[in-house]
Amino acid sequence: FLRWYILNPSLEKRLYFSRDIMKPFATIFSLLLTVFLQAQVSFKTIVPRKPVVAGESFQVQYILEGAERTTSIRTPVFAGFRLISGPNIYDGSATTEGSTKNVQNFVYTLEAVRPGRFIIPAAIVAISNSPLQSNEAMLRVISPQEAINGRNKKADLFNDEYFLKPGEDP
Repeated sequence: FLRWYILNPSLEKRLYFSRDIMKPFATIFSLLLTVFLQAQVSFKTIVPRKPVVAGESFQVQYILEGAERTTSIRTPVFAGFRLISGPNIYDGSATTEGSTKNVQNFVYTLEAVRPGRFIIPAAIVAISNSPLQSNEAMLRVISPQEAINGRNKKADLFNDEYFLKPGEDP
């Protein structure tokens, strides 16, 4: 290549031209890489999957993964619930597939006031001076009587004559 370059001085112009073209591509690539790395940051809301009984407490967790630690969270308004404690902030790290990322868990303990279906609102944290919002989550709250009826139905499944009771022979 060097020998051919010495014999063809017009190649020098082509090399500068290709460098000039490569600069914008390198800039675009670095911007895309930055966006990709920021896309690995996640902020999610976790609530109990099973229905919550009115009058009992439960926890709502907002989990921030892959970002620098933050202590500022905009506490959402939990309509239909009584705030017992929070935010309780827990810091840690998670290692998956050889890479380690920071994890922060913001925990609120709430008490369900009345039965119904409720939307647990999203929370907002500031990461590098830009806001990041979690998802909303649906939560079902049942009455204490409904919870008792549900437990009785489960108990009735095992009172069937197909199941042996302790001390019975087949």
